[in-house]
Amino acid sequence: MKTKLTLLLIESQGFVSRNVIPRIAFLTDSKGEFINKYISSKTTEQTLRDLTHQSCNLDFNSVSTKICDCIHEVGSNETEVIYYSLVSSGILCAKAGYQITPIDKMLIKEKYVRSIQAIPRF
Repeated sequence: MKTKLTLLLIESQGFVSRNVIPRIAFLTDSKGEFINKYISSKTTEQTLRDLTHQSCNLDFNSVSTKICDCIHEVGSNETEVIYYSLVSSGILCAKAGYQITPIDKMLIKEKYVRSIQAIPRF
């Protein structure tokens, strides 16, 4: 059984008013996919720390990471555990090979829609 960790690093401007939807963006790889990594010999925390370090400028200790979903498809030997972290706009800086992608420029896979909808409002 393989375990894949996906981290939804969400940059949010926050609510300005009830009439304005906040602008949000996600940290993605060069293909526009959410950042992820398989757990090998390290713990979940170490794997999330490595994933954060390789993709952006944030110190993992300053990021509040929470689990929001777990996906296992019948017949698959892989389980995907989805974590999220919200950061204020202007703090996140992507490293080479990664980008900050506005939500309206993304084609989000259906399996992630439920996970994103489960995240408390930014």
